[in-house]
Amino acid sequence: MIPITDKPNAIQPTINQTSPPTHNFDTINSAKEFATNTIQTSTMEELAKYYHQCLLSPPKLTLLQSINNQPLRTFPGLTYGLISKHLPPSTATDKGHMKQRKQNIRSTRSNKTDIQHAKFEVMDMHPPRQMCAALDMFCFAALADANEGIMYTDLTGKFPVRSYKNNQYVFVAYFYSLNAIIVRPMPNRTDNAMVATFKDIIEHLKSCGHQPQLNVMDNECSKAVKTYINSENINIQLVEPHDHRVNAAERAIQTFKHHFIAGLATVDIDFPIQLWDEFLPQAQMTLNMLRTSRQNPNKTAYEELHGQFDFNKTPIAPLGTRALIYDDPDSRTSWAPHGTDAFYVSPALLHYRCLRFFNPESRSFRTSGSYKLYPTHCTNPSISQADLTLQAANELCKTLQMSHAQKMMLSTQQKLQHTKALNELTDIITNSTPPRVVPIETPPLEPVGPPRVNAPSTSVNPTSPNNIYKTKLVHQRKTRSNTPMPTIIEEIEPPNNTTNRSNNQPKVTITTPTTLP
Repeated sequence: MIPITDKPNAIQPTINQTSPPTHNFDTINSAKEFATNTIQTSTMEELAKYYHQCLLSPPKLTLLQSINNQPLRTFPGLTYGLISKHLPPSTATDKGHMKQRKQNIRSTRSNKTDIQHAKFEVMDMHPPRQMCAALDMFCFAALADANEGIMYTDLTGKFPVRSYKNNQYVFVAYFYSLNAIIVRPMPNRTDNAMVATFKDIIEHLKSCGHQPQLNVMDNECSKAVKTYINSENINIQLVEPHDHRVNAAERAIQTFKHHFIAGLATVDIDFPIQLWDEFLPQAQMTLNMLRTSRQNPNKTAYEELHGQFDFNKTPIAPLGTRALIYDDPDSRTSWAPHGTDAFYVSPALLHYRCLRFFNPESRSFRTSGSYKLYPTHCTNPSISQADLTLQAANELCKTLQMSHAQKMMLSTQQKLQHTKALNELTDIITNSTPPRVVPIETPPLEPVGPPRVNAPSTSVNPTSPNNIYKTKLVHQRKTRSNTPMPTIIEEIEPPNNTTNRSNNQPKVTITTPTTLP
């Protein structure tokens, strides 16, 4: 999955200059019919687009800053130069993060002096609240520094579509010391739903080794919620009515909504938007990967909570990608297709190299390690055997060019990587099989370079009013035009599949009720 060079046609077959080719014009034209051993490989632009959409299309500067701080070092081939040089403009990013142009920029009138005098007069008498927004809502910093383990909580507005699991709201919790944003879906705003969500988040923070000490929330707080928070030995501070600048969750909601809208813009056009709540785990995970912790600037918020993320063990993909899941021979008939159509919804963090899919035919979820992804707005990165050889050779040359003193300063992990590169290069050279058919030598054609200006990536609008109007409503009332959705079932891949390391356990079935309150 790692392109080696910017120019896929950089290595061309050599031609003997002493004996020029004797092919005539007809032979050159007929050479198009003799394409042998054609191997498709990815370009740097395709790899950059794929990783960018896996991370829910964040702004380019935000992604570059995260790569510079090295929180995404487990993504193969994701470097600062890859994003800065090869990432094309993204319409999905603009759909989620576009803001109104500020006033008095490139103005035709020269009123700079009047503006400065007016600002000085206003700030001297009545400092405006909007000045806190310029510092990214850090007016609550004094309160947070005085109390360790402070948490801000708030609730978003109703999502345009009710999910299959009867969820309509998103509960947002902001843990200040870790700079982490935690989100949970909610069916309604009742006391039972609020208490269950608070309990889930607090237990999650405790399992990660972080105990909340103070919870800052809006003035709308029920007695049941206060009772539960006090039972967990957490203090409560209510925000003044109509004053949103003290509650940092307001800014966290805005950040999460921008990130989530950008991620929804890259789903497949046929993806059922009623599965939006299944995207929240990956949205929370990727958002915290892009945020730096306040306790340790060298770590991300996700690393503070869950440790280092390893893309090779738990891969992720663009949200809502169309996929094909492999069906075991014991679970299908003799003439049945070898795969089932599905949509990718979230990573399977408890499985090794598996993803979680939704089967629209059976209306069930399935975890599988044998699959094929067919993204709509990007392409799957791939790598040829020649690129693997070049990669191993480049790593070997870099190590051989080092002096003896530099080699002695290498860590144990770097020495193991050097040995691994030598073994891979030796295995590729010694175990390479000769071609069964000798290819016909053809004169090299002129390489076609990449366009000077990269075209922007495509996107969709799943939450636009027109698409929401066409979306089928989800409810549990049985009518002539609606049949209630059955219980959603979690399916694990059959245990006789050799590609999944976690298939040594028996089949597990988890049912989730979808009845309305």
